[in-house]
Amino acid sequence: MFTYNQLKRGTSEIRLVRFKQPAQVDLTATSIELELRHGSFDNDTHYAGLSYVWGHPDTEQQHNYLHDALTQLYRGGVRSWLWFDSICINQSDIEEKSLQVAQMRTIFSLADRVFIWLGPGSIETAKAMDFATRIGPQALAVGVLDMCLARGIMELMQCEYWHRIWIIQEISLAQEATVLCGEKAIPLELFDATFSAVSHCIAWFRRLHDETQDFAIALSTRRKLRRQDRPGKIRLASILFQSGTPPGRPHYSATDARDILFALLGVATDGGAMGLRVGYNMTLFEVLTALTRALIYDEDETRQAFRLDQCVPDRDGTHSFRKCVVEVQEINYHRTFNATAGMPTPPRPRNCSEDDTRGLLRCPGCCVDVVTDVMKPPQCSIYDFANLGPESGPGEDYVWRTIMLDWYDDVANSNSFEAKPINDEKASIIRKIMRRVPIVVESLTEAQRDFIRSGPFSLFNPDILDQKLKFIARNWPRSFANGNRGRTLFKTTKGMFGLGHTAIQTGDTVNLLWGIQSPIILRPRDDEAGGFTFVGDAYVDGIMHGEFLKTAPAHKDFEIY
Repeated sequence: MFTYNQLKRGTSEIRLVRFKQPAQVDLTATSIELELRHGSFDNDTHYAGLSYVWGHPDTEQQHNYLHDALTQLYRGGVRSWLWFDSICINQSDIEEKSLQVAQMRTIFSLADRVFIWLGPGSIETAKAMDFATRIGPQALAVGVLDMCLARGIMELMQCEYWHRIWIIQEISLAQEATVLCGEKAIPLELFDATFSAVSHCIAWFRRLHDETQDFAIALSTRRKLRRQDRPGKIRLASILFQSGTPPGRPHYSATDARDILFALLGVATDGGAMGLRVGYNMTLFEVLTALTRALIYDEDETRQAFRLDQCVPDRDGTHSFRKCVVEVQEINYHRTFNATAGMPTPPRPRNCSEDDTRGLLRCPGCCVDVVTDVMKPPQCSIYDFANLGPESGPGEDYVWRTIMLDWYDDVANSNSFEAKPINDEKASIIRKIMRRVPIVVESLTEAQRDFIRSGPFSLFNPDILDQKLKFIARNWPRSFANGNRGRTLFKTTKGMFGLGHTAIQTGDTVNLLWGIQSPIILRPRDDEAGGFTFVGDAYVDGIMHGEFLKTAPAHKDFEIY
């Protein structure tokens, strides 16, 4: 246990730790203010940073991670001053913790070196670290390898450390960084070059485990953020939002979930402009609400915005702004729709602490219709829900447009996604495929053959047409079910047909919100506060390209929780 003397508020004072004996350390306070101004410490003190996994606070794991790291540093002859958050910050002092965390960018930027502790290691990881030490310089120079020690490399890649949120800041800001695993150490540049080369150049390597590809992407991202590589501006959304395949564990993790934001504010250059700050006096709900509001209200038109239609509701629709990584893809993923075409994007409102506390988002728009019926699979089939008769015809195309999100002709080969709508000659092929009616290749027109090869079914293999049709017939239900995972069909009072999140219920409303290009489903709240609960984005056939705005709908201001 340590007795903390209070750091001077409003200054750049930090605490440092140094080994005195194996079981005894010194704790001192020093100011980094002169270093910031003139490039030298006021007491000529230099220090190294320690980056490591805290572990769960309710177990011995947290103590063991730090103990093992410090023991190895001492054995390795490290006697310099160290900075690491668990001891150098008085964790019980909320005000101090908020101030110190807010300046971690500076702390890690000024450290002479950052030690990266992966864990105690094993025989296999020791061999892998030796391998990286030998190969790293060559990999750094040429970027290729012809061998690897698979088991040790896998252990290194699967370390819990790699999805810890704080390492983004700690690694990217370090002037120098050294990776430690057991008794082995290697400069981060060599470690990075070695495993990036492995992940990109060894063909069978990608088949070992999904973790490896995610590790390579994560390592590459952090490498780009390093001091010598990073651009002038780093968007918070570009770090926070991940659109890749989930690796079977969190993309980011932190002992305190609020740190998912706080750890990134030291790296991102737009956090202050969005009104975001480090404050441990805020609840998790307030922090996540403020973050979501800031991202949605980001008005910089020079970059892709984080949109409300990218947010995903909980299954029961009770929590508004839960962000999902890739479990449910937004309807307008390919940017083919614009249901609010011609309506100006509303200006970003000023930050409102009361709205953050209440979890409130204010959006102008209009109401389209009310949901009257929701399909509940597997009890109900698409055919039964849509009341399709035994005969196929153009009158049922609204069903297939909804399921396929209104695929366009040759969209698979279009970079702009602005191809022509599918005509009836080609739509007849979709009807047969969806109804699983056998198709005779000889009966197809040349346009229909080209459509099968290059249209929405082009990704289905093989290339031989008759074999391709059989393959499509067997596999399209599973393929489109996977594409629409987490969604279900619904109907409205006016007879509209749509696809929304499984959280949708009868009585929910279909709405257009200015600046959002997909319809948004909202649920009227029945408490005194009124307003609506967010239920996610939707495809609604017949209004996805601004058609509903031609009816001159009444303007409405929505308060969304």
